[in-house]
Amino acid sequence: MPQDSKSFLDLMQTHGSKKCVNVGDNSIMVTMDDADTVTSMPYITDIQLRLALIDLNLADAVECFVAQSDDKKIKAWWDRALRFERDNPMVEAVAKSLGVTQKQLDGLWLLAVTL
Repeated sequence: MPQDSKSFLDLMQTHGSKKCVNVGDNSIMVTMDDADTVTSMPYITDIQLRLALIDLNLADAVECFVAQSDDKKIKAWWDRALRFERDNPMVEAVAKSLGVTQKQLDGLWLLAVTL
């Protein structure tokens, strides 16, 4: 991820027990624990994810990871999923293999929601 990207925590405002993240003209409600760890995020569509990956220069790395994977489920999931959930184990596995941190993945998700 680009180093100059703003952390989603920099954009966060508290609204009662929920936190609101302002991204562009959009406000996105997320649930976070006391340590500012995201505990729930909205799902995103396949096109939202792919556009966010392009914007963050991660699309080629993800495509390469999927192409080189021997796991047929990962390939089917990447090629056919209509929506992606932030807490999906496959999302976590791909992010980890690419060295994407949890906070960076949260930022990617919040960007994707706006696209």
